[in-house]
Amino acid sequence: MTIVVTNPKTGAEIRREFPEAAEARVSIGRNDACDIILEGTSVSRRHAEVFRAGAAVFIQDSGST
Repeated sequence: MTIVVTNPKTGAEIRREFPEAAEARVSIGRNDACDIILEGTSVSRRHAEVFRAGAAVFIQDSGST
């Protein structure tokens, strides 16, 4: 599975393969330690996580402002 994040203003895309592991997590935010790094003042350092639970995939806010 591939995660695709599209910038609505520019149309630029960031693509990351989602790990196949049952407990896989992908972090999204401004911090360089995140798996998907987004720019902008409206993005928190650690904004959200995408994770797998069984056959389902979820996105969870990481307490962003």
